[in-house]
Amino acid sequence: MNYLQLEKKYNKDLHIKSKVEEDILSSIRLSQNQLHKLKEKVNDTINGVLQLDTEIDELFKVNTKQDVLVLDENSDVYKEFNSLKDSLSTHKTNLQELNVLIENNKIEDVKTYVIQDLLEVSFDVDILNQIIDENRLKLFLKKEDDGEVFTVNQKRSSYNFVYKTYRAIDDLLYFIFQIEIFRNKIFHNFYIVQAKAGIGKTHFSINLERILSDENFKTIILKGSSFSGQNNLQIAFKKILELPVTITFENTLSKINSFSEKFNTKTIIIIDGINETTNLLQGFSNIWTENLEALCNRIHQYNNLVLVITCRETYLKKINLNNGFDKNIYQLEGFEDDLKRLEAIENYFEEYKIICNDVRRDNPNLDFFELPLILGVFCEMTNSEKLDPKTIQLGQYTYEEILQLFVDKQSEKVASLLDRPSKTPILNAIDRSSGKFKTELDASLDFDEFLAVTDNKSIDDIFESKSIGIKLLDEELLFLKEYLPGYSEERVLHLFQNIGGYLIAKNILNEFPKAKDLVDSDYYKTYLNYSSNEDENKTHQLATDILKFLVIGYSRKKRGFT
Repeated sequence: MNYLQLEKKYNKDLHIKSKVEEDILSSIRLSQNQLHKLKEKVNDTINGVLQLDTEIDELFKVNTKQDVLVLDENSDVYKEFNSLKDSLSTHKTNLQELNVLIENNKIEDVKTYVIQDLLEVSFDVDILNQIIDENRLKLFLKKEDDGEVFTVNQKRSSYNFVYKTYRAIDDLLYFIFQIEIFRNKIFHNFYIVQAKAGIGKTHFSINLERILSDENFKTIILKGSSFSGQNNLQIAFKKILELPVTITFENTLSKINSFSEKFNTKTIIIIDGINETTNLLQGFSNIWTENLEALCNRIHQYNNLVLVITCRETYLKKINLNNGFDKNIYQLEGFEDDLKRLEAIENYFEEYKIICNDVRRDNPNLDFFELPLILGVFCEMTNSEKLDPKTIQLGQYTYEEILQLFVDKQSEKVASLLDRPSKTPILNAIDRSSGKFKTELDASLDFDEFLAVTDNKSIDDIFESKSIGIKLLDEELLFLKEYLPGYSEERVLHLFQNIGGYLIAKNILNEFPKAKDLVDSDYYKTYLNYSSNEDENKTHQLATDILKFLVIGYSRKKRGFT
């Protein structure tokens, strides 16, 4: 069931753990068996309510404890505390009702039970000292008004009188927050994992499936492309799972849930890369736009089913999910973290038998391996056979070489998809786009303009199925469409700034073979020359990346490299 196709993108030895993976696994491993822990958190919160009630009582006794300061009962802060105290009995009842539901194992009710919000008060404990020092609390008066501001000792007394009350409020808010977090973890059974292209979503999906299978969870893993050409999600599922025509989709979910419950486990349904679902006629498929939210809500009704979806983050933006889904969306990152990147490079180099003495945390030349795909492409191009060790150096030209390998690889793929015998037309199309991008300060192009320049045709003469520009955007490894501030329509820009800077620099190097000619040109003065006056600084959005690759390019020419 297309698992073998997915497995081709997976290598266990190259896996680097991510926080997203750890969070999702931790959540899936939890179950209703953890209700007793939820009850403990509810009890902590009830104690927090009682403690706050006690502290407000103590605060209101200030007038009887000393003869210098008294509470101003007409102040806004006093009225807030009074209202808060009056509401605490309702809070206590609210939490006790939740405990009864937990004790009676009323799972559906526990899931949806609404915990009452705590009334807000002005200020919080973290800034209390500053508020009192600036005479902004306005809760206390001098018993004998002398017209003078509070002394240091009087301010200190004010702080001591009120601190425990504010601390109790802060603690109670924390307890309520912990209930929501833990309740969400117990009943959280759908996860939407988004990432940029080249991060390794399929690798993530396969690894997640393997870990869960090893822990005796039941798993079903599907490719997003399996749903292509379908308009009805339920029919698509039945077709992919080869279910009888007579059984309904709802029946299927119910049976899988009952089976999982019987064996005291969960069934995890993983759909990898829903952005790869296409419509045979239009390209982009609306099947997830129209059904993703409903599918997640349906899965949420079953206690022994879990849904994990992966997709590109730009794709998810096209799906107008309810705001309540935010807590279910996870951002999968690449190797931005120095230590993770170092670990990844060491793993990849060991796998590909690449020997390099430059793999150190302080080596800036390793930064370009933040994107897992680029690291993979580099290793494949360096020693794909993995037969004999190969020694390399990571120098100032390595970055440029890696990006060119990456661009070549993507151009070959696009050429293959368009049934073209050579990647040259694709590379030429990319270069033509660079000629346009380099004169756009915000490094973006109108969609029609991008297509016209990449296909070298009038927009009216471009066929979608044969368009180089469309295919480059579909692959979303060099370019993507994005909404930018100030524009009503989506704009085309480079997926990563370093790739954009490299491609534009390459175009400039062809136009200005000599560095002096570039520096003397109007183009340099208009787009790349930083002004000492910040108000006049209107350089190109990618100026730093462009200049970096220009320096490398001119240095290469000077040394006689080709």
